[in-house]
Amino acid sequence: MILQLAGFAAGLALLAWCVREALRPENRDKLERLADASPAQFTGLLALSLASLAVNGLSFRSLLSPVHRLKAPDILAVNSLCTWLNYLPFKLGAITRVLIHNRRDAVPVFTIGAWFIALALVMLSVCGPLSAVSLLHPSVDVIWITLSLLGVLVAAMALHLLARSAAGDAGRARATRLLSMLTLGLSARPFAQTPVRHAIAGADMLASPHAFSATLAWRVIDLSLQAARFMLAASVIGHTLSADRALLAALAFFLIGVFSPAGMLGTREGGTAWLLPLVAPSGEVTSWFAAAVLIVGASELITNTACAALGLAYLRPDRLLRGGAAPRSAQTSTNQPSSTPLPSTDEARPGSDQPHHR
Repeated sequence: MILQLAGFAAGLALLAWCVREALRPENRDKLERLADASPAQFTGLLALSLASLAVNGLSFRSLLSPVHRLKAPDILAVNSLCTWLNYLPFKLGAITRVLIHNRRDAVPVFTIGAWFIALALVMLSVCGPLSAVSLLHPSVDVIWITLSLLGVLVAAMALHLLARSAAGDAGRARATRLLSMLTLGLSARPFAQTPVRHAIAGADMLASPHAFSATLAWRVIDLSLQAARFMLAASVIGHTLSADRALLAALAFFLIGVFSPAGMLGTREGGTAWLLPLVAPSGEVTSWFAAAVLIVGASELITNTACAALGLAYLRPDRLLRGGAAPRSAQTSTNQPSSTPLPSTDEARPGSDQPHHR
């Protein structure tokens, strides 16, 4: 708790530093231009934030679809609420996502863990090559586009082929034989247990061509939306942010928020405002970067707060607190039989007091 609260306080300190940088005397004219910004610019910022939030939710849904199908409104509501909770420490967003999908949608806990890991690997296969190419060749041109496409394609294909080798019954059999050889037979039996089958369901998600390609496309679309948001925020205060630096800002903003251990409030704004001047040409005035980052953060906070309130009303948390059963609308696919509750041993034992069902 002490570490979480200390990290949250550090995030607030970074946010305060970012605000101080934006309010420096040389930025006063930028603030005046902010007051004169058109409604279309503010609407565009909110619309881009809303689209990014929706795309993130759809990426969760598409990746889970091979093993468990969820309705789009359900996953969007959960994603909106959990994204807002990610501003706070103690990983409340991740904990809430696990609780809702497990109790409301009947997704096994181990499957949720595999889901999160698989989504992180998809993010890495997109963000890793784009970050490396942007640092080595910081200019969006034909070379950058070619290297980025090749990097993402190679990383994605490697991940997909690796998942196919570990997916399905054949993949589990290969993994069992390999681990049995490496551990002298000690790991063969656990692979037959239900929790372990759930835990390695991430391979089935990544091995599905449709689910994997859709999730990959959503991630690329999301980064494009976030880069466009930074370019629009810079234009609001009368500056032009190039596409390459806008993409780097979007990558930093997104990755810092994902991996921030104690809440993303302040850490994304402060970290991005500190990183952007490092890629600027020498001699360029960069004090206005902090103002642009704050505009992006503020527009996203407004959007996330409104969507979280709507998502909370849609999810009816009072039902979750009462321990209601999962809705029948959350239908599992036939290739994941372990998503349905297994019969208890009492039901299967002859002479049990439990009623027998045909």
